[in-house]
Amino acid sequence: MKSVKIRRIRIGPLILEYSDGFSINIFIQKRNRIITSNPEKSKTTTKKRRTISNESILSKGSVKSITPRRSKAGFLVQQYKQYIRCKKSDNDPPTVLLAWKELNLAMRPLFPQHRTNTSDADSWRKQIVVEELNLLLLRCISACEAIRDFDDLIETARVSLTVDISLMNGIRKQLHGTIELIEEWRMFYSESLPYIEATFLPITFERIEIAQLFEEPMKSYWLKKSEQIDVKVLCLWAFRTFVVIPKLKKISNAATDFPKLENSQRVSLLQMISIIFLVKPIEECDIILLNWLRSLVLNQTIEDPISCI
Repeated sequence: MKSVKIRRIRIGPLILEYSDGFSINIFIQKRNRIITSNPEKSKTTTKKRRTISNESILSKGSVKSITPRRSKAGFLVQQYKQYIRCKKSDNDPPTVLLAWKELNLAMRPLFPQHRTNTSDADSWRKQIVVEELNLLLLRCISACEAIRDFDDLIETARVSLTVDISLMNGIRKQLHGTIELIEEWRMFYSESLPYIEATFLPITFERIEIAQLFEEPMKSYWLKKSEQIDVKVLCLWAFRTFVVIPKLKKISNAATDFPKLENSQRVSLLQMISIIFLVKPIEECDIILLNWLRSLVLNQTIEDPISCI
């Protein structure tokens, strides 16, 4: 029996399939499905969307540009509603302030100045469950009973995060000011900031689902207000204002004692300067100090070139 050869020709979105027996079949290929003119071969295929897990989000730090799978949207809110049903025995629901205090207490291991014991410094990640922090955040939001409560919650969170980040200044006092700044930046940017972003993940990705917890006009106000919340920018601004700039003012008074930096330390300093430079607003005196530090690092790099071995 002679085998039948099938040939295909693509013309834009059309795929023309024909054989030696003059059997012709036309395909129209769209984004996620294929529609064919042959009823016997009629089929619809759906491609699976690639998604990024919470662990991947956490390890990469920034969650700004990551979009979750739509079928998962609202899952956290549903989980929170189930959590509320299990807590129906509570006669008095928490106020916004009490709910935030509970979340703030659960977030304490994220900041190195609160890790008092030596064991905490090594095992603090085991104390953190991001999903539980997400539920506590939703508890804070759902405790709002009026538009003013939203404003109070945002202001309380802003002040609390700013204070916790500012207390990171001086946790490595035994080191030189520049080396101390490098170590504090590494702890903040590689450890604290990714977990803080993950904690406030629902505000970024499930703000529409969260709005369903409220009636008008609180629903519209929440949708408008939550668009303006950028936790990462707030944390970077607090670190620059209360950790970097005060330390640079002290270092600039003893510029002759600027230490010789290793390659990894130079990279960390230049990374810090490049990132916090992007946070607006920034004062003119801060720009001068950051440019001064950058010039010191770059000059040292030129005087002591890195060997490529």
